[in-house]
Amino acid sequence: MFRPRRHSKALSFALLVSMGVVSCACDKGTDSAESKDAAGEGELGAKIESELVKGVDGTDVDTKTKDEVKSFLKDQRKKGCEMLTPALAARVLEVPEGDLKQMKVMGCIYSAKSEEQVAEASIMTIFVKESPEQAKTWFGNMTKNKTPEELAAEMAKVKEMAKKSDMIDTGAKKKGVDQVGGIINAMTPDDGYQYEDVPGVGDAARVKTYDGQITVLVGNMVFNVRAYKGAPSPEPDMKELASGDMKRIIAATKKVEVQWMDATRDERKAYGVKLAKAIVAEL
Repeated sequence: MFRPRRHSKALSFALLVSMGVVSCACDKGTDSAESKDAAGEGELGAKIESELVKGVDGTDVDTKTKDEVKSFLKDQRKKGCEMLTPALAARVLEVPEGDLKQMKVMGCIYSAKSEEQVAEASIMTIFVKESPEQAKTWFGNMTKNKTPEELAAEMAKVKEMAKKSDMIDTGAKKKGVDQVGGIINAMTPDDGYQYEDVPGVGDAARVKTYDGQITVLVGNMVFNVRAYKGAPSPEPDMKELASGDMKRIIAATKKVEVQWMDATRDERKAYGVKLAKAIVAEL
């Protein structure tokens, strides 16, 4: 049964290239050799996001440039599971490390689920720029408030760029790109995406108010983290899901998701900030 789920920008790109473009490795507990070697970085997704961010007007970032700032090499973007280890995720979420399932898609994601509770932590879309000043501009672009219309325009660019890739090489895959793009547009919050400053995290940080994603600036690096621990989301109206009408299914799913995101906003922000601080402290 189709059921759209949380759709951060990174997840949107992962969905768009899921038809054979992104491979992901899952592991129970610690990071296995197979997981480390998996080609789960989502190269097309990262390229698309890179192009989109460059095309956005800059936003002023109220940060003080330090005399000495941390500097990272380009390969840091592939080290999501080194920045967010199973042990760190378990500590932040306060769950047994062995309960965590790991997945690599444009970063590193951990999850543990039961009937009563879900626990999730992730680091996504790590970018390393040539200088702290470039990273500061990049950070401002990534956390610019956007209307639903602006997000739809971005998705149109994503679809076109994805379909031009050699990895989207069949009519079925191109059609799949359009279908996923349409679902993501339909699931966009009515207010678009809004961001608020988060003090005390890295050189600068902002939270997306809708889902609690924290975008962090540290030296010449920018990355996104999300975390949550609490009750799982409720199921949409089963009558709507069984209707077979895609518009009704999406509308029912969006209604439940928006209500759930609103109800868990404080927890998402709190866990996201806790995770971001823990990652920054280990850099």
